[in-house]
Amino acid sequence: MRETLDEIWESVSRQPLRTATTAFGVFWGMLVLIILLGAGNGLGNGLERLFEDDAATSVWIEAGKTTTSFRGLPAGRPIELSIDDVNALVDAVPGLHALSPRHPLASDIVISHHGRSGSFPIFAIYPGYATVERTLVSRGRLLNELDVRDARKVVVLGERAAEVIFARPENAVGKRVAIGGERFLVVGVFKDAGGDSEKRRVLIPYTALPRTFDGSRRATLITGVTEPEISPALLRSEITRILAARHRFAPADRGALGIWVAIEEYAKITALLRGVRIGVLLVGLGTLLTAMSGVSNILLVSVRERTTELGLRRALGASARNIFALVVAEAVLISSACGALGLSAGLGLLALARRLGLQTDYFQNPEVDWQSTLPMLAVLVVSSAIAGTFPARQAVRLTPAEALRHA
Repeated sequence: MRETLDEIWESVSRQPLRTATTAFGVFWGMLVLIILLGAGNGLGNGLERLFEDDAATSVWIEAGKTTTSFRGLPAGRPIELSIDDVNALVDAVPGLHALSPRHPLASDIVISHHGRSGSFPIFAIYPGYATVERTLVSRGRLLNELDVRDARKVVVLGERAAEVIFARPENAVGKRVAIGGERFLVVGVFKDAGGDSEKRRVLIPYTALPRTFDGSRRATLITGVTEPEISPALLRSEITRILAARHRFAPADRGALGIWVAIEEYAKITALLRGVRIGVLLVGLGTLLTAMSGVSNILLVSVRERTTELGLRRALGASARNIFALVVAEAVLISSACGALGLSAGLGLLALARRLGLQTDYFQNPEVDWQSTLPMLAVLVVSSAIAGTFPARQAVRLTPAEALRHA
């Protein structure tokens, strides 16, 4: 083994620049492959995290503006959803559950408690909204049906809102806060996977609005969850049909309503990510195989330059098998060593990117599991062995007579 390594070292050291260029190609091919895979995983993690915040079967209905005239009514007419639309959908669409309106209070309303105050997004909702948003209780409880039925003046604070309003947010439950001058009892504090922006939200029962701030019965947004087996297209069509009849717009008018069905969008994102990962893998493997071609070429040149040496080896008793193994071993050693360096460098750069916090809402935690690199190394070894077979076959064809002619 030691003799083989010495012979390989002697061979590669004869042309250091050419060997270094080829070795760098292998190193760079593996580095690019790892970086591309990590970036693809980062994109996948980011997009999947966007869906973690909401129920996988959530449905979001938002009002828009009509784009066509309908029965004498002009185009450009704004559609205003209401709590009556929520009730109509509950009765008419059996596969739609946990329906809730979401209506924001004025942005200038201040919440205060004993000299501490802050302005936060305040939403009037039904209890089903917590199911859609995957809202989790930190302390106390969430809003319930009794709060809505009795129009109770109770409030649930996001964790960040509680930290601002209370000196000791862990003691917030049971205290009363002033919301725009109205007194509300804090019954719970919640957390949310959506990040700080959603942890700053404040939730009150929708039915408390007429007693406090707004008696218009409007609903800026309607949310719910659907059963997984229901067709998103059929669900969208049914919701549109019902609301079109109530608000008098053409069912084919796509501008009147915005209906977002998580199941449908998640399927699109999954297909996109699958395509991205396949594309990244193909590009990376193509780069790596190009480097393998470089290894094969340099060994072909090396074999031509060593014609005399290899022919004399045959004359002195070296078998074709030994010559073949020597050339293939040189290819495998160069490729494996440089590929392992490229792999390590790629994993190191991804770790550095994570440590530096290089991420956005759509790009999270770029990484490659080290166990998943084992097949890559196997492909590298096999491909380098295959690349080495071509110059190795040329080497074993050399005869002592041919070697003497080149001497």
